[in-house]
Amino acid sequence: MSLNKTLLSNVKQCFGKTTAQCPACEELGADSKGEHLVIYPNGKYACVAYQGDREHRKRIHKLAGGSTEPRRLTLSVRPFSPPPITVIREIGNLEEPHHVYGTKT
Repeated sequence: MSLNKTLLSNVKQCFGKTTAQCPACEELGADSKGEHLVIYPNGKYACVAYQGDREHRKRIHKLAGGSTEPRRLTLSVRPFSPPPITVIREIGNLEEPHHVYGTKT
């Protein structure tokens, strides 16, 4: 879930991350300095005033979120085929042969 930075106010780059005015705090009349929202390089974001508040994060995403369409992920799946097992060495007597199995390296 990434944010659309064009919908944010007071966007600044600082020490490899982006800070901006939190739209959810702004809606409540807070964050007058415009620095509550932090967006990390991997796209994750947080409001420093409402750390861990799930509802606040949902409100941020609703106000400044990217696409509302769910992302689709396509995976290619191929069947597993184990390497062939060969007899490396036979041990034991002729009446009861025992085999050591493995793969050649």
